[in-house]
Amino acid sequence: MTVLSNGWEFRPKVETEAQRRAFEGDPRRIWERKHRLLVNEIYRMVFGDVAIDRADELRFDAMLVKTMDIMGVDFFLCFPNRMLLAGQEKFLTPEYARFRTVTISEHSWNHCMAQVYFCGYVTADDNGFDPWVLLNWPKVTLATASGDIIWRLTPSHGNYPSFWHTPLDDLPRSCLIAGKLS
Repeated sequence: MTVLSNGWEFRPKVETEAQRRAFEGDPRRIWERKHRLLVNEIYRMVFGDVAIDRADELRFDAMLVKTMDIMGVDFFLCFPNRMLLAGQEKFLTPEYARFRTVTISEHSWNHCMAQVYFCGYVTADDNGFDPWVLLNWPKVTLATASGDIIWRLTPSHGNYPSFWHTPLDDLPRSCLIAGKLS
């Protein structure tokens, strides 16, 4: 375990093969993987000709996958000039769209080093996201640290981990890369 000067603890995640299989077979995991093609369209609409590399879809080096997990990075946007953006994404179910919040798990809150963060609600017809935002995460971090964004913590319940949330409509526009907030 590594402890930073601010007290954050980075603990290696030890996972058995049975745990990995259970995670991959979880209905929420299957649902999340199903909607990746929809978000890929958004990334390409915003960033142009990018490849999207996700740790669980490619054969990354085990150390890179572990580092991505510790740093709260789900994917890389790979530009033709070989530059990268690290990202995290959250696909939320239609029944929660009425809350219109950006959410991030408590684990990711403490460790997220992504540069871009996507949070979107899948539409009832399963054909897109509405609303959704693509955030400049370093700007979100700085706006939060300065008190310009106020987050609330919802404690874990059942199979759901604790998560932080803030209203989409309260986000400073300077933090938005793109979005659909209609």
